[in-house]
Parts: sequence; structure tokens; C-alpha cells
Amino acid sequence: MKRLIALILAVMMLVGMTACSSGTTDDKFYNENDPIQVVDGAGRKVSFTEPVKTIATSWGGTCDSYIFALGVQDRLVATNSTNDFHKLMIADMDSMKSVGRWALDKEALADLSPDLFIHGVGGVNQFKNANKVGVPCIALGLNTFDDVANSITMLGKVFGVEDRAAHVNACTKEILDLVAERTANLSDEQKLTVVVLGEEAGTVGCDIYNTVEEMVVLAGGISVVPEDIAKKTELTNVGLETIFKWNADSIFLTNYFTELTVDGIMSDSSWSALNAVKNNRVYAIP
Repeated sequence: MKRLIALILAVMMLVGMTACSSGTTDDKFYNENDPIQVVDGAGRKVSFTEPVKTIATSWGGTCDSYIFALGVQDRLVATNSTNDFHKLMIADMDSMKSVGRWALDKEALADLSPDLFIHGVGGVNQFKNANKVGVPCIALGLNTFDDVANSITMLGKVFGVEDRAAHVNACTKEILDLVAERTANLSDEQKLTVVVLGEEAGTVGCDIYNTVEEMVVLAGGISVVPEDIAKKTELTNVGLETIFKWNADSIFLTNYFTELTVDGIMSDSSWSALNAVKNNRVYAIP
């Protein structure tokens, strides 16, 4: 009986350990013996036997910027973005393949079989599906300037260009420090109030999955979005009536995915009473 009880307890412990391991956030192909090991923006352990040579992204408007900054755009084999910056950086952009945008195209990714798939930290399902077809994944943290710097350092290690990553971060810090120095002594009366609009009319793009409002504050602006709304979700629908009531001095559009345009707002009589429109302070964020 004692042996039977011991056996049952051993089996229960094994099942428990298996259950715990199945919920791990590590990449499926993480190996503690690999020479290249990093922790990505989602806290997942990811490893490689050698520097990554081929990369696929399905959120290229953001993720590819890191690839370009590190000078390894020749390793990009799939992206969903086809904007002018991509065409400038990649000679054969017209023939570039895609593995989907928000929803990952597993079949396309499996056919390409790149060394690495990259997405933002919110792409949990994308990572699971990429792993299912045998592709390692990295989640990029994008919430703050520190996240951006950490992502550059991490990718520099993964791509084998650590010196370049250090150079990019040093240049970025130099610029941010310069801006902070120039705006440090501004009084609140000298600062302009700002609202960053989101994807649909009535939404605001808050600083959860982007650094736009952090840029605004650093540059000497004051966000009109209350903190409880700003930290609630990335794109909160507060309604146009609330945005008009805030009446910010400046309006910014996240023009890589918003339905609004600068020309549209400036030419729409319903926006004409706002300070930002009257003073021609409506801008598109590239």
C-alpha cells in the first residue's frame, strides 16, 4: 500500500510539473545550452545557436524600424508594410512576401521558414502559431523609451551586431537628452496642450503600446488625456464630443493606421472651432 501511495504521489507530482511547464512563457525552441540567449519584451526566454540570418514580421510598420536601425534589412524576408520608408530601405520591396498582418498566416510562414519571427508584445497568438510551424519568436517591448532601448540591445545580440546596437542607443540618448535640456525650464504657461488621436474618430492613442505621449511630454507638451484614461488601454474611445471639449492646442494623428487625416480635419467645418485647427497645429506622426 505504501509503495502504491508513493507511486500515486510521484505520478501526481509529474503531472503537476508537466502542467506548470505547459504554461511557460518561454519560446518553444528555447535551449539553455544555446550560445545566444535573450529575454524578450514579454519576458520570454529565446535562444539561438548562431546570429539570425532571415527575419519575418507581421507588424512591419513598427518592428521593421528596429531592423532598419540595426542595418540588417537585407535579412528581412517577409513584412506586411509597403510604405515609402520600406521602399527606400529595401531594393526589391515590390517582391517582398507577407506572412499576414494582425493574424499570422501560418502556411506562408512555414513555407518561408525564417530563422526568426518578430511581433509586438501583444502578439501572443502569433507566437504560439509561429512556434507550431517551427519558427522561433521574439516579442518587442514598445511601451517606453527604456523598452525601445532594451529591444535594440536584445536584437543587436540576436543579429550579431551588438556594436551597432550600442551606437544606436547612444545616439538616441544623446538626442533625447538634448530635447530634455531644451525644454526643462519651460513653465506650464509656455507649454502647448496636446491630444494624440487613435485609429477611429473619437479614439485617443494612449501610452500603453506606444511612446507617443512620452515624446509629447519630453518635447514640452502637456497631454490633455486624464491619466486614468491614458492607462486604461492603448486606444480608448472617448467620443468626439470629449475630444472637442478638451480643445487641445495641438492634434497629432498616428497616421500609420488612423482613418483621420490632416487635410480631412483641416477642411472639415466641424473641427474648425478647435484651437489646433485655428492655429494650424494638426500633425501626422510618421
